[in-house]
Amino acid sequence: NTLVFLMIYPMMIGLNLAQLPQALKQTRPLLLTLFYNFFVTPLLSWVLVQAMAAPPELALGFYLVMLIPGASMAIAFTGMAGGSIEVATLAQAAGFLVVPFALPFFMHWVSQSQAVAVPLGSLVATVVLVLILPMALGDITRRWLMRRFGPPIMKTIKPYLGVIPALTMLVVV
Repeated sequence: NTLVFLMIYPMMIGLNLAQLPQALKQTRPLLLTLFYNFFVTPLLSWVLVQAMAAPPELALGFYLVMLIPGASMAIAFTGMAGGSIEVATLAQAAGFLVVPFALPFFMHWVSQSQAVAVPLGSLVATVVLVLILPMALGDITRRWLMRRFGPPIMKTIKPYLGVIPALTMLVVV
């Protein structure tokens, strides 16, 4: 949980939650992202687990990996492809706002189909620890940095905010 927190926290520092309402002006990318993340991906993961005839523990791990959007890499790839980093960031932020509600539901549902008990309370606590807490602390850190050093600090540190999660991911692997 600590390493997952460290993967998500730096990304949340770079996210300006005040810009989230502006994303509503570009509804198509947001709706497509949410549709893909929370309808297509769960359906695809279920089909793949059925095709693999995976043991229950592996199936649950696969579902978990498939159901959490990979923000830093998706945003990085969007930038490399010449897309709008702002829209990608806001789409991922919207995904992160849906995950705390969707993930426990999905995991509870798939755990029943795999005959493996997944305690819903524990799952919700984990979601709070690795998603909601980093988002809140990231926003607080961002606001503090901007007050202390001014808006240019974000341009200075933003390149490093994607590196930290990637390095943390290597430690996890």
